[in-house]
Amino acid sequence: MRTNAHQPNDPVQGASKLSPKVLEVNVPAAIDLTDVVFREKTISGSMSGYGLYDETIRIMTDPRFRGDLLITDRIGLDDLIGKGYHGLLNEKDKHVKMLVRPA
Repeated sequence: MRTNAHQPNDPVQGASKLSPKVLEVNVPAAIDLTDVVFREKTISGSMSGYGLYDETIRIMTDPRFRGDLLITDRIGLDDLIGKGYHGLLNEKDKHVKMLVRPA
């Protein structure tokens, strides 16, 4: 019988786990659905850039590519929230990427 008790090798209850690995296409992943239900786990997924990596690398290695134009600001670590996050969220027409340097 399974219980909802915290097991020694389980992650902290209420914590999130990010698994950034890529699963093979058309190969089922083993998921213990009983564990998901009884421990009230949430499973989510996302995919971005699938099949675009080779093309992206090709573009970025072209001498005509100007990656420096994508860097719209350089900020210190102390400005990460104010200028960084708020700038990227609230001034989307002004910013693409920001470089953050240590304080």
